[in-house]
This record gives sequence, C-alpha cells and structure tokens, in this order.
Amino acid sequence: MRSMKPVLLVLLCDCLLRGMPVYCQSYPPSLSLTENNASLDKTLTDIRDKYGFTAFGEGDWPKLAHPLTFSVQHVTIRQLLDICFDNQPLRYQLSGTAILISIRPLKDAWVHGFVLNEKKEPVPGTTIAVEGGHPSDAVSSSEGGEFRIHIHYADTRLLISNVNYETQELLPEDGKDLTVLLKERIVELIDVSVTASMHTGYQDVKNETSTGSFSKVNNDLLNRKVSPNILDRMDGVTSSVIFNKNIVTGTNASSISVRGRSTIFANPEPLIVIDNFPYTGDINNINPMMWKVLRC
Repeated sequence: MRSMKPVLLVLLCDCLLRGMPVYCQSYPPSLSLTENNASLDKTLTDIRDKYGFTAFGEGDWPKLAHPLTFSVQHVTIRQLLDICFDNQPLRYQLSGTAILISIRPLKDAWVHGFVLNEKKEPVPGTTIAVEGGHPSDAVSSSEGGEFRIHIHYADTRLLISNVNYETQELLPEDGKDLTVLLKERIVELIDVSVTASMHTGYQDVKNETSTGSFSKVNNDLLNRKVSPNILDRMDGVTSSVIFNKNIVTGTNASSISVRGRSTIFANPEPLIVIDNFPYTGDINNINPMMWKVLRC
C-alpha cells in the first residue's frame, strides 16, 4: 500500500487541476496592477496575493523571464497575463485559478515566403510580424511580394496584415517556403446623413427647422473693401442688409435695414449679437479685423 501513495497523490493533483475550470470559471471582472522593473516571478506572486491566481511552472523558468514594467487598470486576467508573457521565452495556459507555465522550444531560423492576392498577384507593402514579438522585428513584403523574417522559437506564429486585406495568422513549416494568399477586405459603406446648421447669435438651429432667412458673410468677403469701419465693409456685400443714407429728420427710421422694416412705431434699429450677447454700443467702434463670420 505504501507504493500506491505517490500514484494516488499525482492522480489527486491531476483531478484537482482538471476540476478547476468547472468550479472556478468566475474570474474577477476587473484587475489593476503596477510593476516597475519587476521579475515575472514577483509579478505572478503579486497577482496571486491580490487575486488568487497561482503559477505553476516547469524547469528553471524564473531565470529565463525578462523583467516587467507596466501599469494597467480595469483589465481581465487574460489581458494581464498577455502583457506579462509578451515577448517572453515562456508561454502560459490558464486553467481555473492555476497559471501553467512552460518554456518555449528554441528554434533559430529564417522564414522565406511570398504574399499573393486571390488572383495570385504579388501584394507589396504587406506587414509580416511575429505574434507577441517586438514591432521592430516586423518586415514588409517587396514589390514582388517576397519577404524574409527571423524567428527564435519553434511555436512562433506570424501575423500577416495589409490595410486592403484580411489579417492572417500562420504557423511556418520547417524547410518550406510560406505562400500567403490574402483575401480582399470587404468594407461596407454606411449611410451618412449630414445636417447643416446655422448659428443665430444665441443658439445653433438646423436649416430646415429655422423660421427665418440667413446670410453668411465670412472674413474674405469683409476684406474685399479696405476701411476701418465695419459698416463700410458690409455695404453692398450682401443683399439682406440695406444702408439707408437718405434719412428724413424726425422720422422713425434706421440707417440699417435687415430684410426690410419689422416695426412702425417701435425701435427700428437691428439687434446686434456678438458672441451670444446683445451689443448696445456704437457699431462703428467695432474693429472689422476682429470678425470671423457675420450672419444677417
């Protein structure tokens, strides 16, 4: 019976690990962690202490791992582990609350291949990158669609991406050129509705819902005339504004008429609004060089 104890212990551990996904599927929805030049072993220890995920590894993996510096907030456990194992000579598998770590098999080799479209034509300018690798290690296909990229591990997967084609993920085969056939990306056009609006001086209103008429005078129109007086510059620029130069003394008339007369006995002077506020001063004192847009 004594010889059966180690076997029973191994079987018990195996059953516990296999049973973890069944009873431990409820992961913390949001994780946050900050590390500064910390080892992977320390980082995984912090994850265990804060969130209860325990790491199990084979061999002398802590000595192979690179130090980590990052700060993340409100991420999932898989997103956090992807950051920890990014560009590492290790890989992980999440089984319940157990993080199973294994050493990636080394393989120093060059991968040669061609990138073609569905018509078997070369696709230049396609990016070929190592999954989880450094961006500086990525290469681009030549005018003939040819590429050559260096890999360091046997389980390396290549990401082939092009703005006009769908991204592919491939595992290179030993001693064989890689031929990548890209599928053209189908972009669905979405109907866009553009609604024009007008600023009345107080608010923005849609053109189709406004009850009045508007004329827009931009800075280019104002600068057609040279004058220190803004009224002189506006004269003759738009048909909606009329300058009454022959006013009979004693009559209720205004020197400026905007789209006709709106009153008989009340104040006939137009309402002037500057930056959403009524202006009651002398309009001749306004510097015409300050204006960007006038609306009448």
